[in-house]
Amino acid sequence: MTTGVRIASGVDPRLRPAEAARRCVELEQLGYDSVHLAETVHDPMATALLAAELTHAITLRTAVVVAFARSPTLLAYQALDAQIASSGRFELGLGTQIRQVIEGRYAMTWSSPVERLRDHVVAIRALLAAFIVGEQTSVATETLAIDRVPTYFNPGPAEGTIAPPILVGAVRPRMLAMAGSIADGVITHPTNSDRVAMATLVTPITTKAAGDAGRPAPRVIASPNVVTGPDTASLQPELARQRQLFGFLLTTPAYAAALDRLGVPDLAGRLRQHLRDNGETGLGDILPDDVLDAIVPTATYAKLPGLLTERYGGMVDELVVTLPAGINPTMATELIGELRSIPRR
Repeated sequence: MTTGVRIASGVDPRLRPAEAARRCVELEQLGYDSVHLAETVHDPMATALLAAELTHAITLRTAVVVAFARSPTLLAYQALDAQIASSGRFELGLGTQIRQVIEGRYAMTWSSPVERLRDHVVAIRALLAAFIVGEQTSVATETLAIDRVPTYFNPGPAEGTIAPPILVGAVRPRMLAMAGSIADGVITHPTNSDRVAMATLVTPITTKAAGDAGRPAPRVIASPNVVTGPDTASLQPELARQRQLFGFLLTTPAYAAALDRLGVPDLAGRLRQHLRDNGETGLGDILPDDVLDAIVPTATYAKLPGLLTERYGGMVDELVVTLPAGINPTMATELIGELRSIPRR
């Protein structure tokens, strides 16, 4: 029987870990099912560990931690710590970022992103299994080898602990297929969370890959940047911010495929030319209203459940809807309850 979707919230990525952990407490009190911890200027693994000690029911999910900035062994240690601290409420969401970020911000190497992220998932799973039972293990895949994990470096055994789910952030078809073949879930990016992407890209690719691998399809978690508020006027400042944000995001080739799906393939080139000539200022002004509307679901509180049901009903397992920080708590709880009635796929 089809049930309603789970509802997740993002957390302002500029909050320091202790502040973000306290925000997770507030989101739990509002009734959210999950919280997404992003990696931009703070370490989401640190936030997850702090939030695990303060919360009691909400799922804590990195969405996403940059895999290629860390070794699989380090991620396995951190994931196990967060899983134990949260009494089984942690989920490890992994992503690759892009070459320029990995090399230029993290000073790490970039190569074969799909294969390397797949092998990170394989290695982390093997390490977690070994840590939980307290046994030695080794891992050898196409892109990595781990063969020095003796008992001294094994944090286990951890009786009663279940390995946390591993999810993959995916945008392009090959990454989506990899996620379908091996991950416990797929987390979309705001640029591939529109209904067209869900219907023609995310669901069919992950479902087919899972079938080819002889396993159930992974959960699908859609992550649109929802804009909402009490009235139409209140939507405008955030909508303007999202317009500028997506004007910038869509200059990245990996994200610009959204413009092909939406029937404006020439727009990516215009955005990149503007960025080269003028910088980020005014990028959002180039985005047509109908393109922004397709990518960024925008509605008042009263109309939001209907809009999101129309766009995501029967399409996803979980939906990220980050409500404004100043919303009345009672109203927020009621709205989250309404959103849970959106049919799950």
